[in-house]
Formats: sequence, C-alpha cells, structure tokens
Amino acid sequence: MIKRVDEPATAVQLLKTGDADQFVVGSYARNVAKQFAGLSSVKVIDNIATLVLQTLFMNFNIKDSAKLGSGKLDEKGIPANFFSDLNIRRAFAASFDYDTFLKDQLLGKGVLNNTAMQTSFPGYDKALQYHFDKAAATTSFKKAWGGKVWESGFTVPVYFNSGNANRQKAAEVLKRGVEAINPKFHIDVRETQFSQILADQAVQRESVWMLGWQADYGDPHNFAQPFLASTGNYPQNTEYRNPKIDKLIDQAVSISDPAQRAALYRQMIRTGFNDVAEIPIYQPVNYTAQRDWVKGRVTNPLYAGDIYYYTSK
Repeated sequence: MIKRVDEPATAVQLLKTGDADQFVVGSYARNVAKQFAGLSSVKVIDNIATLVLQTLFMNFNIKDSAKLGSGKLDEKGIPANFFSDLNIRRAFAASFDYDTFLKDQLLGKGVLNNTAMQTSFPGYDKALQYHFDKAAATTSFKKAWGGKVWESGFTVPVYFNSGNANRQKAAEVLKRGVEAINPKFHIDVRETQFSQILADQAVQRESVWMLGWQADYGDPHNFAQPFLASTGNYPQNTEYRNPKIDKLIDQAVSISDPAQRAALYRQMIRTGFNDVAEIPIYQPVNYTAQRDWVKGRVTNPLYAGDIYYYTSK
C-alpha cells in the first residue's frame, strides 16, 4: 500500500515503529533527513539527482476575481493582467533570494537553475541566472505599468500546496524580498490543496504559484515544450506566448543533428529567460529513508520519486 503523509513527524514515527517500510521524500524540509538518519534500523539514501525543475509561475491574465482583491492598481489588489508587464516579472525575479533559499531551506541539497532546461541537457546555458538584486528590482518596479505600480502599490496572493515545506518557504522568501522594497507592496502567502492549485491553473484562475515538472523522458524537448511553447502545459495556464520560441521548438524537434538541436534550444531558452516567462528556481536533490528489511529497490533514473522493486535471486 502506498500512502501520502504530509506531516514529517508522523512519517518519522511510522518508520520508527515499522508501520512504514519506506518514505520517498521530496516535499519535507531538508533537515528532516537528520531525524530519519537518527533512527535505528533505518537507512537514508541521499544525494539522489532528479530530472525535476521547481518553478514559480505568474499568470498573465488571472480569471478569478477572488485573487485580484480590488481588481485594480492600488495597495489592495491587482488588475487581471498585472503580470503581462515584463518589468513586473523582472522585478519579481530580482526579488527572490536564491542563495539564501538554497542554503537555509535546502541545506545546499539542490541546484539553482533559472532556465526552463535541465543543467545536464543540450541547450542549458549556465550564464542565464537571475540574481537577488534589490536595486534592479526597484528599478523594474518603478518602470512597471508606466510608473503607476511604484506609487499605487499592490497585493498579490501567492499559493503553495499543503504539506510542501519547500514551496512554502519559497513563497515566504519572495514575500520578504518584495515587501522590503516598498511598504506599499504586499505578498499574501496562501496555503491550499494541491488538487485546487492544479484545477485553478488549468482554467487560468491561479495568480502566482509554485509547481515542479518531472521529466517524462530524457530529452530537452520535454522541458522546452511544456515550459515555453504556446501549446505547452504551463503557457496554456499563464497565457505566455512567443511565436519566435514556437518556431524554434518546431525546428529543434524535427532535426536529429545534436549540435544543431543544442544551438536551437539554447536560443529559445535565452528568449524565454529574457521574457521571464516563469521563474525556475532549482532542481531538487532528493533522499529516501527505508527500513533495513527493504531489499531490491532501484531508483528511477528520471525521478527519485518513482520506485522500482525487483526480486532478488
């Protein structure tokens, strides 16, 4: 039987008593690994690389008045198309303290990546990094919506799914960075069920939220298309569109030459980065905790959350 357990203390107790054989951990705070490691007859397997990208998404046309507050540019809310302004997206990207998040929340067990491409894939460009920069964020906020945002202020709801400590912390890091820039800027961190986030984003009723993308197969197209194509999973939820990227994606998936494909993906990833289509934050490094009687377990190389078992001979 497979069971979801959102509370880390409960997970530790279940493993301690032997009522659980194993926990695959991706959403608990990183320091919970020490609690698992302190149990007798329990083995912790750490440093499991994953083909997953955790990303902060911004909806360019929010179709839910409940998430807009006043529904206009003032300190009590935002208009539906608030994030359609590039300067707003640039300001949000510069307001997130990436290094502190990696150090304090992930305890260094993660790879910062601000592009819609895995670091090990063709097309990844390590030079494409957003930086926590209060001055740059201030400049962008002052330019946003013709200067109106700086004077009017705003309140933006940011959602994380219940039980996901890392996404909660990311929302709090964003809140701290944005609100430190202008006392009229407000981030309202809200907890909700994972199913509700999925349902709302599917019909463009979400505002700002964090989700992860797990590779279906090990190819750069499986990140470029869902993150950047007009028909991709996330652009359909955020209404991000760039015809130049669509053309590049069609070209890249239709040719087989590795060098040509890498060049095309690099070009499209740079374009999406400059557009701040979304704010990718990190690639997780996961761990599992299991009782010593568990045998024959093999980790899926694409994602540590998938477990295969084989009969020992």
